[in-house]
Amino acid sequence: MVLLPTVPVGLLVGWLGYSEACIFILNFLAIIPLSTLLGNSTEVISSYTNDVIGGLLNATFGNAVEVILGISALRFGLLDVVKATLLGSVLSNLLFVLGWSFLLGGFCHTVQPINPAISDSNISVLAVALFGFTIPAVFSATETEPSRANVQLLSLLTAIFMFLLYLLFLIFELITHAHLYDTKKLVRSSSRFSSEEDGHNYFPTVGSIHSTSKSPLWVAIGVQLGTVVLTSYCSEYLVQSIQGFSKETHLSSSFVAFVLLPIVGNAAEHLAACTFAIKGNIDLSISIACGSSVQVALFVAPLLVISSWFMPGPLLTLDFHLFETVMLGIAVAVTSLALRDNTSNWLEGAELLISYCIISTAFFLK
Repeated sequence: MVLLPTVPVGLLVGWLGYSEACIFILNFLAIIPLSTLLGNSTEVISSYTNDVIGGLLNATFGNAVEVILGISALRFGLLDVVKATLLGSVLSNLLFVLGWSFLLGGFCHTVQPINPAISDSNISVLAVALFGFTIPAVFSATETEPSRANVQLLSLLTAIFMFLLYLLFLIFELITHAHLYDTKKLVRSSSRFSSEEDGHNYFPTVGSIHSTSKSPLWVAIGVQLGTVVLTSYCSEYLVQSIQGFSKETHLSSSFVAFVLLPIVGNAAEHLAACTFAIKGNIDLSISIACGSSVQVALFVAPLLVISSWFMPGPLLTLDFHLFETVMLGIAVAVTSLALRDNTSNWLEGAELLISYCIISTAFFLK
């Protein structure tokens, strides 16, 4: 928790109104340890429940930081920032995290077999999520005079259907077809991942509020509530300072939202995915990377669309425009091709990373 002192410092400089670049950087760094604490506390609370409830808790709070950031951006009417952050979260997990996992894992292991149940289920639901993002964009682009109200209503209904698919996916993964994952009992949270195999637990060293002994439930609940409050305040200052930071650094706000903001909520799981790939557990790396993308696409994005209808200000839609929608489609296609043979190697990792670099460059120049 080296970055934990940046939390009070970030809140202080935001309250005192220092330069927006300073506010952005400090609160950006502050949210990283907060996301780790939030994931660890969720993991402890889950340990006091059964497998299904624990899985639901991890699935619900796995992307809590993204939800908080999205709601903060919605409150300030920064719809483009919300869309770029959502897209960046999906693509960074599919291309950047999975790419590094394949690359580093390939250097340590020539070829690693992949459990087809993990890759196929995640890719299939991502394909439907892509369908959900594409329809509003195509509807808006092909109508001669598209009614904004119709686009908003279509996005709302599509978000509800996508959220329904997410619930069905959880039922499939945690209840009806849990046996498909018995060889690797995967438990996901935003900052801590465990895989039980032959009675052993493997944890990457990313910091934890508990070690070998389990923390009391009331402590975990208190840490989680406190972390959510602190993350909300840091997110407020972070979102408020995006435009000022962009002007001072000459970086577009879309590039900041697409490349930098996804790092905030996913830093710990990025490290976890690469750690498990190096150890030879590529199935867990895929579950982390693709699972996080599924959560953002089918849970976070629909939740923010629905939430915007209950908030003052403009409504969020799933119309990501042609450029962003095409990039999302290409990313899902490239990832599907990398997983098609149910094995991984370093070259496939390099291909995913280069694809991410090309897309990031396009956002940098946009």
